[in-house]
Amino acid sequence: MFITLPLALIGVGLMIYLLFAAATYVLPLYAGLTAAFASLHAGASYTSALLLGIIAFLLVIMLGQMASQLLPSRQARTAIALLFGVPAAFAGFQVASALLHLGGVGSWGVPLSLAAALATGTVAAKRHQRLPA
Repeated sequence: MFITLPLALIGVGLMIYLLFAAATYVLPLYAGLTAAFASLHAGASYTSALLLGIIAFLLVIMLGQMASQLLPSRQARTAIALLFGVPAAFAGFQVASALLHLGGVGSWGVPLSLAAALATGTVAAKRHQRLPA
């Protein structure tokens, strides 16, 4: 009895962390889903559509990392970080709004959702910036 409450809280906390960590990869996920559904619409099998979606997901992440590492211009690196950060911020806002709505938080949940969006977008942008040399 005494162990179930802490374990449940740890489990819920881990699940919320994983939701926000997944929200930072929303742009590659969208590209992968688009590629998978386009190939299904074109007549590919489910297995090949899944494989194509995974390849597109990984390709977007790889291209973003390579562009962030190789581009010499600070403005171009900032544009790449914003390209990954803005959709992640939108997804973070939606996740926080849904969780706060499920928790029964009233209208003051919007500032909390905005803070979550800012944090999620910042984390996604930092993940795709070039490391200092």
